[in-house]
Amino acid sequence: MQEATIARLTAINNVLVEYGLEMPSPPLKVFLEVAEKPGITHRDIVERTGIPGASVSRYVSILSNGMTWGGAGALDLVEAAPDPNNRRSQLVKPTEKGQALMKRLGEILEA
Repeated sequence: MQEATIARLTAINNVLVEYGLEMPSPPLKVFLEVAEKPGITHRDIVERTGIPGASVSRYVSILSNGMTWGGAGALDLVEAAPDPNNRRSQLVKPTEKGQALMKRLGEILEA
């Protein structure tokens, strides 16, 4: 691997840790899907990632203000709200903090 690539990956890892994302890849996949498609439903996340529905619900809770991850506290990177077109569904979107994280990651990748 080139030194520049390793430096970028290291920088990305450092930013993820700063935002409390010292976690395995499935929750990170969920976050990236939400960041890529704000307003995505749990069902769409399941279809796009192949992660089971119960796990997606748990990861959304961890990424929001619900469950904590390894003592890191609430991550506040996404928020879920009822879908006005389907009361049984929720729409998930990044919070301001989640958007800030994606901006920082984008800056690293573009460097």
